[in-house]
Amino acid sequence: MNHWKDVLAILSDAGHFLAHWHLHSGVAFYMYVPRRMDIGPETVKAVSDVRFEEIARLDIMRSVRLGGLDATNDIDACRRAAASIREVAVEEVEGGIQLSLRGAEVR
Repeated sequence: MNHWKDVLAILSDAGHFLAHWHLHSGVAFYMYVPRRMDIGPETVKAVSDVRFEEIARLDIMRSVRLGGLDATNDIDACRRAAASIREVAVEEVEGGIQLSLRGAEVR
């Protein structure tokens, strides 16, 4: 069983977080954690091709600047939400946190 669906739902309830998504294939991209009602049964979003088992980790930084986008995340709210999920490993990194599933290989 892959726990990312539950992780995303709990994060969604805690706030609106812009994350740097890293897939096992090496693909990385920025996307907001979808709202609970937009999460698909097998995919990150109902209209997405990214399946839960493809996710290696999420990096959630306090501040993200991408071109004209300047976003901030409530890291404390994210940290509290992640701490409530037994299957998630939370690693402190400079400027934010890194989330992965316990026991999963993280690149």
